[in-house]
Amino acid sequence: MEAVANPLFLPNAPEPTLGKVRAHLDQGRHEYEMVIAHKTGAPADIDAVVAMISLLWHGQRDRHEGGPTSAPVTQEAAETAVHTAAILVHWISNGSIRKK
Repeated sequence: MEAVANPLFLPNAPEPTLGKVRAHLDQGRHEYEMVIAHKTGAPADIDAVVAMISLLWHGQRDRHEGGPTSAPVTQEAAETAVHTAAILVHWISNGSIRKK
């Protein structure tokens, strides 16, 4: 996730992280849009993207083994994290999330 998201969303950050990408997108929701349309026909907002990144950031407790928030993860939770990350990487790398 970070390898794809950091250069796009935080190109000049000295120490970019997933949490910083999440904060950047959360605070700058008005600056980005999806290529898929909202029910109105206008480009969809990035609320789903921010929610999915937040899900990974808060829910994938094993990503920093031995850290203060590390916790055991079930097989189902690990698979969900991988698939969520895969969708996000796909969307970010193919331009599905774009600047307005």
